[in-house]
Amino acid sequence: MNIHWLSGLVLVALLSGCGHHDHGHSDHEHSGSDQHADHEPELPTEKFTHYTEHTELFVEFPRLVVGQTSTFAAHISQLPSFDALTEGRVSVILAANQQAVQRFEMDRPTQAGIFRPEVTPVQAGLYALTIEIQQKTLISRHELGQVRVYGDMAEALADALPELTAGIFFSKEQQWKTDFATTEVSEGQLSDSLSVFGTLAANPNHEAQLSAVATGQLNLVNGRWSVGQWVEAGTLLAYVQPQLSGDRDLASLQSAFKKATAQWELAQKAAVRTEKLYQEGVTSQKAWQDAQANLRFAEAEREATTQRLKQLGQGSTGIPIVAPLSGQLLSVPPSTGAYVNAGDVLFHLVDSRQTWLRLSVPESQVSQINALTGLALNLPNHPVIELPLNDKTRVIQRFSAVDPQTRMATLLIATEALPQGLPLELAIKAELWHGQARKQRVLPAASLIEEGGLYRVYRQLDAEQFEAVWVKVGRRQGHWVEILDGLALGDRVVSTGAYWVKLASLSNQSIGHGHAH
Repeated sequence: MNIHWLSGLVLVALLSGCGHHDHGHSDHEHSGSDQHADHEPELPTEKFTHYTEHTELFVEFPRLVVGQTSTFAAHISQLPSFDALTEGRVSVILAANQQAVQRFEMDRPTQAGIFRPEVTPVQAGLYALTIEIQQKTLISRHELGQVRVYGDMAEALADALPELTAGIFFSKEQQWKTDFATTEVSEGQLSDSLSVFGTLAANPNHEAQLSAVATGQLNLVNGRWSVGQWVEAGTLLAYVQPQLSGDRDLASLQSAFKKATAQWELAQKAAVRTEKLYQEGVTSQKAWQDAQANLRFAEAEREATTQRLKQLGQGSTGIPIVAPLSGQLLSVPPSTGAYVNAGDVLFHLVDSRQTWLRLSVPESQVSQINALTGLALNLPNHPVIELPLNDKTRVIQRFSAVDPQTRMATLLIATEALPQGLPLELAIKAELWHGQARKQRVLPAASLIEEGGLYRVYRQLDAEQFEAVWVKVGRRQGHWVEILDGLALGDRVVSTGAYWVKLASLSNQSIGHGHAH
């Protein structure tokens, strides 16, 4: 009871802005015999609800009488958003024999969503009533069928109105203040489904963990990398300057390289000088041979120190760490200059454009889903994602073995259709679609309100009146559910915002019942 009381309070707060909205008819409720004696009787109200591809129209107006001005209250919502139309031109057209007899226009709304064209018929009879809505380059025509223009007030009052079923009132003004939409029961094709659980995993061919190949000092390229940063294959990420024992530390090797280079340069000059002296007969052949031997020895020492440096990385920078694939960095070293040990994981790189779904299927259900056609994913804090099997979502491993402990088989599905940034090893619930699809009556699953294992929806009587209907549901597939009983094709129900209609139905008073007719 406390929950209902609080919900009703929330609804009152939400809808209090609706107040007492005059739809242009009168300042009195249309109750027929309740009129004061010194007032003329109020004309009965005509109502129409109609849809085109682009607009929803709900219009109310007093019956049309020759020479009497009738103010139309045309409530217009844009589709598919169901937001109030805030600009445009609205025309009321009375036609006979497919010819326009009279046309009445209103070039702006009096308030968001509501246009009030005034219609004054000049001749009695039956007319085809059309309301035309023009928005920049778009024109919607609501052809509402025949309407009578009465010769006088007495005739209009004498003609009875069809009896209307009373329903739950939820005005257009209230609907425009909430996330609200309606849809028709339609025919769709759904497959059987099976609910399973699993996790998101990286494609092992699209994942790499880069480790230090030697103990030493880590130097990051550009000084820093960030988690979530995208890098291309071949990007140089860091160097490791190895710390070796004895004369094989980097500083000693660099010193040895410089010393060997200097000795090679001296030996080269000595060999050139001795060669000249030998040719002139000034020095002996042995001296010339010794100079040549010293040069070859210096060249060998220089080459050896060069190769030792190359083994520690190109030049004197260290051992390079290069991205083997394109992807996002999921982990990075905290800072440059850190001391690392051989085998330490430095970078975790994942190409998240393709993700694996690792799903666990009970062994008793394995045989049921050989003809898999797709799946729907339920992720925490995220709308349902539908993934039909295609070139972006495909099965890569189907039940290779059953785990002897859990009696579950693993189904691996690779997909490139998930939003970026989802964490690996995220727990997921999946609905597997399998078997032959068949035609049936369907609704968006969001239309359903569950109460004690039973389901009901709110069927539209007109744009502002609804009734609760209990339904029997069958197959589910992603956003859709099969309706076995309770609704017919073409019935229109609340598909978004059913909860607000439920709150309105719980009130003992007409919360926000703001139309004056």
